[in-house]
Amino acid sequence: MMVTMELNEKMYYACGLCSTDSKVQWHRPGTKIWHEHKEYIDLDETNSDRPKYFWCTFHRRPHDFKRGCLKYRAQITFNGKGGSNNNPTKQLSHEDMLPQIRECVAEHSDAVDWIKVVNTSSLPWPCTQKNRLLMPDLIYCKPDKSMKFGHSITNVIEFESETSAASIANKVERFNESSRRMIEDGAQSVRVLPRVIFLYDRQTRVSLEEVRRAVQGVGTEYLDGVVLEYYDKGGEWFGQWFRG
Repeated sequence: MMVTMELNEKMYYACGLCSTDSKVQWHRPGTKIWHEHKEYIDLDETNSDRPKYFWCTFHRRPHDFKRGCLKYRAQITFNGKGGSNNNPTKQLSHEDMLPQIRECVAEHSDAVDWIKVVNTSSLPWPCTQKNRLLMPDLIYCKPDKSMKFGHSITNVIEFESETSAASIANKVERFNESSRRMIEDGAQSVRVLPRVIFLYDRQTRVSLEEVRRAVQGVGTEYLDGVVLEYYDKGGEWFGQWFRG
């Protein structure tokens, strides 16, 4: 049973004055604006099913996207009013989106999750930027016995919210270099190059056109293209862009 608690100065809240129809603004406890805007608390979003912040009754403190503790989430009231409870949130995190993307791929494709093949979510070799491994959100592959790991990568998927154009261009450069090295080392088929799919949250303030222009200046000869689109829950992105 959900515990009901009155808003206190240790809690975050969603602000109805600062938020828009698509972008939720949360106010941090201890700040001046927290006190000035608490009369505008959006109780529906604050008490939504997967809010960005929530009060954990188990740890007795606020959490930021700690989904494992959602069952301990308190329902917040203000002046005794609680608003609606468990309505869908307007603002989703990686922890919310990646399971949805995995479910969509599993439902519509027989692609293999890379982590099940190599027991890691990273690509095999460090590629520039101080020799660090690439850790994409999701990697999919298909069986190929002639390759080092018995599979060849077909799709790399990244969910983005506010990642800048320059950062995306850097990621693409590193993905391209990674693919080149994998091909040279017999871990990636030259006939099946990986497609890199960046799916942006529709609430983003980043211009996708600006990101596309930045990526155009990066070499992608070892990739099967780079996709930059908005994520949609209906799965249209999959039908248009996922490489089977």
